[in-house]
Amino acid sequence: MIIECENCSSKFSIDETLLKSEGSKVKCSMCKHVFIAYPIKKMPDEELMTDKAPDQDLEDTVPLDSAKADFDLAFEKALKEAETEESVSERIGSEEGAEPFTDDDETVSPRKKKGSPKILIFVLSIILLIAIGGALLFLSLRNSSERQESIDPGVMRLSFRAVTGSFVESNTEGQLFVIKGMVTNNYPKPRSYILVKGSIQDDKGKTVKTAVAYAGNSFSEKEIREMSSVDLKKGQENQAGDQGTNVNIPSGGTIPFMIIFEKLPENISEFTVEAISSAPGK
Repeated sequence: MIIECENCSSKFSIDETLLKSEGSKVKCSMCKHVFIAYPIKKMPDEELMTDKAPDQDLEDTVPLDSAKADFDLAFEKALKEAETEESVSERIGSEEGAEPFTDDDETVSPRKKKGSPKILIFVLSIILLIAIGGALLFLSLRNSSERQESIDPGVMRLSFRAVTGSFVESNTEGQLFVIKGMVTNNYPKPRSYILVKGSIQDDKGKTVKTAVAYAGNSFSEKEIREMSSVDLKKGQENQAGDQGTNVNIPSGGTIPFMIIFEKLPENISEFTVEAISSAPGK
């Protein structure tokens, strides 16, 4: 038979033969309440029910087995516990600042937000390294240029054009060989006292004669025939050049030069010319 607790309304299945016809004490295993239960076939009259008090001897009390409790009560209790755990979980999430997930969260995730500053720092680091590298390269090139300028005797940016060589018969010195042409200042600033050197090679390519002369000094063919070797040499040694033409030659400026050879060797085949020095102008 099914019996229901008077106090908590828990329902239990009990063997009817365990109950006396005049009623037996039973004890609820759920709430521990003691009350009188009667078998179905022998329902007590009202007088008998009032005579029986629940405070009689408990030795005859029939315990109601909790394992046989009605399933509906157990399910209701489990449901309440689940609801309680869910409410606690929601409260904990709210306290920790958790936010419900939405579709909008797919566009900006916490991982992406954390990654953005790292990417920015990486890009800035690359830009900084490029800037530092460029500055170091600029300083290196400038230092290299300064070193070259310091060891440059003033010939690296001088160039020649219209260079020719010819023989002239002197009245006093015999046959002479004359190299002449134009020298240009390609430096960004004025230059002075350009000194050039000529070399003569034989038919085997060996240098057999050299001579030097300052630019800005030149002679006519008549003067070369008639002047002595001493006067010709003295004229070529004029550092400032004829009328100061070899002083403060501006950037891009061009002046003539002439180198005269005497006492020529045999087997002359070719010649070369080069600048060997110059000085900064004012």
